[in-house]
Amino acid sequence: MANIREILGTNSISASRPIINQNFNLINDEVEDIMDLLDPTTGVIQNISSATVAALSVIDNTESIAEFNTSGINLNVDVEIDASITMAGKIIKSGSEGNPNMQTGTSAPSSLEDSTYFVADTFSLPAVEDGQEVTIINIVGNEVDVTNQPTAALGVTSIQLNNRYSTVTLRCFDNTWFVIASYNATIA
Repeated sequence: MANIREILGTNSISASRPIINQNFNLINDEVEDIMDLLDPTTGVIQNISSATVAALSVIDNTESIAEFNTSGINLNVDVEIDASITMAGKIIKSGSEGNPNMQTGTSAPSSLEDSTYFVADTFSLPAVEDGQEVTIINIVGNEVDVTNQPTAALGVTSIQLNNRYSTVTLRCFDNTWFVIASYNATIA
């Protein structure tokens, strides 16, 4: 921090000039140190090894990209993690299409944007990204088939959800859907 020297009211201007120049040099050095961390032209913060804040928001124009605060983290962009994740709390998959009383709006979607689909008739799985997982839940009292669209394949011959609340969870790799878990389903 700059150690600014005080100019006394009894000093003459010519006698105070070296102190004034030294104070400006100290302030300029501090501003340069700050500019090494924060570029005022680009708004980029860099070279900071540690920061303590109560909340942090990342905004692109007016759209919130990420929010970090003491109650949680909210990310509004895709996230790719190339390292291990250790979770001590619960995992909540809230994205669903339909609900236990109303089926999904489409039985052959071009992509899967939710983690759970409630179905009442044949549901056809599209090709998706490797590792994507989905749960299909039958909401009617009769059998419902889970099939594949031409762009994807099933790792089994057939999947049939036998009755109301029958489920199957699948994961896709190389455009092939593999059964991870099921309840009251016939898988051949």
